[in-house]
Amino acid sequence: MVIRIGLVQLDPVLGDLAGNQDRSVEGIRAVADQGAGMVILPELCSSGYNFADRSEALACSETIPGLTTERWAGVARETGCYIAGGVCERDGMNLFNAAALVGPDGLVGIYRKLHLFDREQLIFSPGNRGLPVFSLPFGRVGMVICYDLRFVETTRILSAQGADLIAVPTNWVPTFNPEGEWDEAGFSPQGRLTAALSSLNAVFIAAADRVGEERGLRYLGASLVTGPEGDVLLGPLPKTEPAVAVGDIDLDAVQRARVRTERIALYRERRTDVYGEHLGYRPEDWIDPVSGR
Repeated sequence: MVIRIGLVQLDPVLGDLAGNQDRSVEGIRAVADQGAGMVILPELCSSGYNFADRSEALACSETIPGLTTERWAGVARETGCYIAGGVCERDGMNLFNAAALVGPDGLVGIYRKLHLFDREQLIFSPGNRGLPVFSLPFGRVGMVICYDLRFVETTRILSAQGADLIAVPTNWVPTFNPEGEWDEAGFSPQGRLTAALSSLNAVFIAAADRVGEERGLRYLGASLVTGPEGDVLLGPLPKTEPAVAVGDIDLDAVQRARVRTERIALYRERRTDVYGEHLGYRPEDWIDPVSGR
């Protein structure tokens, strides 16, 4: 099935919740007007990212559902699209770096970032909702957030659970080579990693990054969509400016990449009997992404 993906690359303002909602809704409408059925927004785009401390993050937090996700759901009802975006989520007195998935009927699900990057560990609680995959009318969608991509188990588990598409709200920063954040083609190192993970797991990955600078922390932009052959299907978007883009992906390509011939089938050939125990996997938990059993 062909679905049109919309990437919305934003420059959120720290603490400006109402303004950030307006900016995100404007971006969602821009790609929905071009036929996007699935829209990806950046990490913590509801609040901004570089909090001074937990108290500031708490002041910028909201529940899910809440004002931001309700506004996204309103656009989804009007346009028929689905939206994945980052929210500073408050659940009681716990804070989570979360991604909400909303659609025409409201909230579909929540993902909470499992792997907290650097000072995030001083502010947020680690994710406690696992790695869910959500069945949408056009296919199965999982979510991870930014640093989660560095832990290869995340994308492998989502793909093995049958995800056709992994949505990645992200805030990529120049942590590896500050003098060369982008290569000659405009890709960030994290963007190249995304393409490799798509290929290794035979899955589409749509990563929406942010741009701008926040208290001295620079963001890399260069949002992109990669396919199950490791190909780049959309992007990279500009490195320093807000932008939107749409592109079509054929989700049937996922199964073609996972089962190439009778004797080349990515997930059927996994030797979980050998390495599953070492990685903490339980083979009985896995489903066959082809048969669904």
